Amino acid sequence: MSNKYLQFIKEYIIVALACIVMAFNTNYFFVGNKLAQGGVSGLSLIIHYLSNIDVSYLYFALNIPLIILAYVFLGKNFLLKTLFATFVLSIFLKVFSGFSEPLDDILLAAIFGGAINGIAIGIVFYAGGSTGMDIIAKIVNKYTGIPISRILLATDFIVLSMVAVIFGKVIFMYTLISLVISSKMIDMIQVGIYSAKGVTIITTKEDE
Repeated sequence: MSNKYLQFIKEYIIVALACIVMAFNTNYFFVGNKLAQGGVSGLSLIIHYLSNIDVSYLYFALNIPLIILAYVFLGKNFLLKTLFATFVLSIFLKVFSGFSEPLDDILLAAIFGGAINGIAIGIVFYAGGSTGMDIIAKIVNKYTGIPISRILLATDFIVLSMVAVIFGKVIFMYTLISLVISSKMIDMIQVGIYSAKGVTIITTKEDE
């Protein structure tokens, strides 16, 4: 089995595991406590709270136009991983829909939910995939160089504004805390944990 094929399998396994974690995290920390997220997940949650339509169906439907954009601007390989991530996340959002009991401390739910979400999204990025509004962030990053986390924070602010208007300032503030933590964790994965730094020493004293 070639190294290229093994790398292909590894990347898809990583994307699948990250999406499974994200699906559980969304149900346990967000749906259970009526918190929102940013991007497509956030829009799905807002519509779910207002209409009671299943989050998994909403998430899949809202991703369709973004998947088309992924194909046009980011290439076939990215498209396949994004389709795969969308299917896995949608399926496991449904599978874990029973794990949505409210916690006693909403602040802890916002903190842990945001951290886990950021780590999972960062890992999906690292493996070359996407999970929704990240597609927009990837496209803008590709052509402008603006960090993905900042683009996501900007798009998330739009969703946050909707949260503030519909659900009030308390849920807005908890969701903001979660999004800021999520953004920082994405930065850690994208820039910190997986970055390699090299140092070149130039000297005429070879023996020292």
